[in-house]
Amino acid sequence: VNDAVIGFADDITLGDLGELLEDNTPVLRVLVDEPPEDPMYLRGVSMDHFDGSQWKRTAGEREFDQGDMPSDAVTVELLAEPGTQGVLFTIGQVWDIHIGEGRVWQDFDANWFVDGPAGAKRYSLTTRLTAQRQEPFVDKRWLQVDESVSDDLRVFAREVVGDARTATEKIDRIHSWLRQNASYTRAPRDTASEAPVETFLFQKQEGHCEYFASALALLLRIEGVPTRV
Repeated sequence: VNDAVIGFADDITLGDLGELLEDNTPVLRVLVDEPPEDPMYLRGVSMDHFDGSQWKRTAGEREFDQGDMPSDAVTVELLAEPGTQGVLFTIGQVWDIHIGEGRVWQDFDANWFVDGPAGAKRYSLTTRLTAQRQEPFVDKRWLQVDESVSDDLRVFAREVVGDARTATEKIDRIHSWLRQNASYTRAPRDTASEAPVETFLFQKQEGHCEYFASALALLLRIEGVPTRV
C-alpha cells in the first residue's frame, strides 16, 4: 500500500493507496483577461473503461476540425506544472491550442494531449468560455459494465433510483444517496478488495473522491445512463 498526494492522475485504481497526503504544490495556473461570472470548470482527462477496480482511457486519436472561429472566442493562457503527464487542461469549447513544443492532439472523448518533453507546459487556448460543449454522439463505451459487477449491486442501483425515469432524475437520486450515506476521508483503509466500489457502498461507506466518482458512474451505467469519470 502506497501513500499518494492529493493531485491529478490520468488513471484511477481504487484500493491501492493508503492515506492521501496534503500537498500545496500548484498543478495548473490559468490567466483569463475577462473571466465570466459563472464558475469555470477545467477539464483534465476523462476515462471510460472500468475493469472492476481501475478506470482507463480507451478513446483513440481523432482529426480535429472545429470550423470557423466564433466572434466571442477568447484566449486563455495556461501553465501546467510537471506531473500532468502530457494532458492539456482545457476550458469551454476549444477552437485551437498553441504550445511552444510538441505535437498537440485530441481523442474521441475531447481530451487534449501533447507529445513532447516532460516538464511544465505553457500554452494558450482559443475558446468560448460560455459555450456548453455538446457530445456529437453517445459512445457505447460509456455504458460498459464489467462482468465482475454483482447482482447485488444491480439490485442496489434499481432501489436507489426507484421510480426515476430520466437521466437527470437518476443522477439526482444516486447523488442524494451518496451525500446522505457516505462520508469523505483521505484514508479509506481499503486493502485493495476485489470489488472496491461494492466495499465502499455496502461496508465502508467512506472514501476519497475516486470512490464517490466511481460509485456514481458505475451505478448510472447499470441504470443505462452513459457516464465517464
